[in-house]
Amino acid sequence: KLQKLHPDQNLSFELLGISIVNAGTDTQIAPLGNYYRQLNKKVYAVFDKQEQSVSDEIFKAVDYAYEATEHGIENVVLKGIKYSVLLKYGEQLVNDDMWPSHLMEQAPNSTMNEEELRKALLKYFTWRKGDGSLANLVVFCDEGDMPAFIKDTVYGISGTLHSSSMPLTEEDENSIDTECLCEAE
Repeated sequence: KLQKLHPDQNLSFELLGISIVNAGTDTQIAPLGNYYRQLNKKVYAVFDKQEQSVSDEIFKAVDYAYEATEHGIENVVLKGIKYSVLLKYGEQLVNDDMWPSHLMEQAPNSTMNEEELRKALLKYFTWRKGDGSLANLVVFCDEGDMPAFIKDTVYGISGTLHSSSMPLTEEDENSIDTECLCEAE
């Protein structure tokens, strides 16, 4: 979405030559980081809050580590978005008949307080884990409403590859050695 909003300043990870690898679980990030570094790849890791020993292991295994301040990517996203945006998104899910019947008692509505809404959406995203629904919420947001961790991470990764925010030339694109971004759901 940031690329679509600012095509002259932002490129997708694919256009930057970064391959995304889902580690599957947090305990596999460090081993994957070590593996790709042995292949002389620059390795990025994006992950939620970890116990200190796991975090230390990941930081040692990758070139660039981006650790959220919350445990669980759903919490990172939900706590980083204003109530009004979450309510609008949740109500749209309900209106579009995308809210699951088994969670109907917790369907987002304007009578919910912030805590109730976040809990309902957390249940929804936990149920939908891994299908892109959480990413859809981020894309639903205007740039100013996106979680700071998401924006800061995207800008941080892009910044490690280029000292300027100018788009890559065709020559630059052909010279990039594929990088690896390891993440866990």
